Amino acid sequence: PGAGPWTFTEQEQFKDACILYGWGNWTNIESCIPTRTNAQVKSHAQKFQKHHPEEKQRTDMEHTWRSELIKRRALAEKAIVQKKKKLAATRRRQTKNEKSPAQRNDAASRGLWSYTEQKQFEDGCMIHGWGTWRDIASHIPTRNRSQVKSHAQKFETHHAGERERLESEHKRHYQHVGGEASIEKTSVDAENTKVHHILLSMGKTPGKKSKLHSISTPETTEKTIESTSHVPSPQGSTHKTTVDDLGAAEAILA
Repeated sequence: PGAGPWTFTEQEQFKDACILYGWGNWTNIESCIPTRTNAQVKSHAQKFQKHHPEEKQRTDMEHTWRSELIKRRALAEKAIVQKKKKLAATRRRQTKNEKSPAQRNDAASRGLWSYTEQKQFEDGCMIHGWGTWRDIASHIPTRNRSQVKSHAQKFETHHAGERERLESEHKRHYQHVGGEASIEKTSVDAENTKVHHILLSMGKTPGKKSKLHSISTPETTEKTIESTSHVPSPQGSTHKTTVDDLGAAEAILA
């Protein structure tokens, strides 16, 4: 350890140590001044306090400010750690209580029927008819057959006349769909009849099982030819309905 007057470096080390550890913590202050002993540090502190009271007061204030800063920083870090722990606990609790999509849909389907579900119910009744609960339930993804049937009973009780309206709408829908099908079938039958008469006039007899349709592709032509049976002519010869015959019949129709 050094002897004699304190150097500028040693005095600065002394001031910094007082700010860091506080006045009176000589052991800690001594550790910051390698060239001085504990006794020398205490002796220098007495002289410093006597000859430099303003410096001593400044070091005390800076030590207080630094201590407060360290304390506040420690409290802030502690608060951050606690907040992170609380957030992690909340996330674990939410994950534990979180329901799967199927469970959420099931829970939602137990409540009141929404406007969308009611509209799907009415559309299902119009298309499939009242009482076809399984088919109607296929239009409502959030409800099953039992729920649809139960809702229908309540709907009929609390909405007088609505069942009759839905049944009437179903009849009109059925007639509309059936009418389109019958019109298409009638036009096909008429075409078949024309082709049949033309083939008869040409001496060609379609078989009972053959179904003549308008020829649009080679594949349908081949099927029509294969399905056509052979009937002996009055002279005893066999006439075969060929592509040319059907083509000629179509040309006459055109």
